[in-house]
Amino acid sequence: MAKRRRSFLDRALAAVGLSRTASVSTRQYAGAKHSALTQDWFTSMLSADQEIKASLQKLRDRSRALVRDFAYASRFVQAVAENVVGPNGIGLQVRTETQGGALKATLNDEVEAKWARWCEPANCTVDGRLGFVDLEHLIAETLPADGEVLVRIVRGFPDNPFRFALQLLDADQLDTLYERGADQNGDGWIRMGVEMNRWGRPVAYWLWTQHPSEYGRGGKRRERVSADDIIYLGLQRRPNQTRAVPWFAPVLISERMLAGWEEASVTSARAGALTPFWLTAPDPDKLGDTAIPADYTMELSPEVQGQALPPGYTVQTFDPKYPNAEFDPFRNAILQSIAAGLRVSHLTLTGDTRQANYSSMRAGMLPEREAWKLLAKWLVRHFHARVYREWVKAAVLSGALEVPPREMERVLDGACWQFRGFPWIDPKADIETAQAEVAMGINTLSNLAAERGRDFEDTMREREREMEIADEYGVTITLDALPKATQPVDTTDATDSAPADGAEPAPARALRLARARHA
Repeated sequence: MAKRRRSFLDRALAAVGLSRTASVSTRQYAGAKHSALTQDWFTSMLSADQEIKASLQKLRDRSRALVRDFAYASRFVQAVAENVVGPNGIGLQVRTETQGGALKATLNDEVEAKWARWCEPANCTVDGRLGFVDLEHLIAETLPADGEVLVRIVRGFPDNPFRFALQLLDADQLDTLYERGADQNGDGWIRMGVEMNRWGRPVAYWLWTQHPSEYGRGGKRRERVSADDIIYLGLQRRPNQTRAVPWFAPVLISERMLAGWEEASVTSARAGALTPFWLTAPDPDKLGDTAIPADYTMELSPEVQGQALPPGYTVQTFDPKYPNAEFDPFRNAILQSIAAGLRVSHLTLTGDTRQANYSSMRAGMLPEREAWKLLAKWLVRHFHARVYREWVKAAVLSGALEVPPREMERVLDGACWQFRGFPWIDPKADIETAQAEVAMGINTLSNLAAERGRDFEDTMREREREMEIADEYGVTITLDALPKATQPVDTTDATDSAPADGAEPAPARALRLARARHA
């Protein structure tokens, strides 16, 4: 093959030891190049707030509509409440300790008992409708559709002995359109209803006194509420993001299209089930002198097996032949995409166990449970921890809670939060694994109890009461918590399947010692 001749420019540059560099287009990422495949991919360099401001209200309205009318969206918000909060809510455990590290049981129990009393509906919220667990569930169900939740702290509330209550606000009350520039020091600027200082820290929220769409109750007006009195909950996805968007934002189009497609499919199925038909009259010119009824009708009933048609008449039927065999595969494919956008498993979103087995359920549920735990811990950091500290201060000032001044900081810092527990996927195997971990010292009973949504100390108290009741009635309870250990066999090397010189295997010895300690 003949060698390609270099251009005059290339030869001239080579004579002085230079060469042309590759063009800019050859140095770009493939995903950034402009080509026939990307010419309809329009993008713009906007800040997070610029993108959100123009879309927030419409995203929220459409997300709420999906939750109201579409079963899968409604199921998702319920799944968030069920898995993040759980049936009993996120429980408080106070762990105030002495300088020596011992728990102050009396003080801890007193704080927990008063907290439980405040969590009742009559004390927790200003309207007296929601207890603390109810409030947790409502927050968890509101966040996916609204993207953000605002809770107002009401100190000095007159209608409960703790002088402290919470008010859940509608996200629409935070005026998205209200903006103002900063002062000469860079402070006081307002973006989408949030007033911030020069560092971007919220210092106040500008709220409508009632929902923007409502009138009455003294009229609607905008008021400035200090950030010290507002708990703002919203997941931040980009730096310098002021407001949060609904979790449904990535899947709104897919969910809407799926809802419309399912509606059309059901309509088609209903039409096909009715088996509509009509009669087509013959052409008089083709029948000659044969008499043709002018208005012929047919009546169908269970007793009529068939009818003879007049000469030339034919029956036309409508059969849409849909939904067909491809209905389920197509719907499942779209639902899988929606589940990925919402960061849940297909099983959680749909409840469909037809294709599920132990391996697939375990592979899907374990990562998903970790995601639920992340959300629960996020909620504790931004909501529970602040509510607890504010409540303790208010309850002590009101006299409803007695805490010695020297113990105040320890009580404020002593809150531990108990998340909901998840059942074992394979109880027998998981229990045996947990027992081995405790025996080997790489796990604790307290941690295992926490994973099940229980407090270890409370569990021990219940066990103690059970044993006392059993002794009172003369009943002997025998529970072999640690089953007999079996030596694992390594199939890759037969020489490891039996211990040398009759020595006890290490796992069996660990379990035997653990059983002796728990006896």
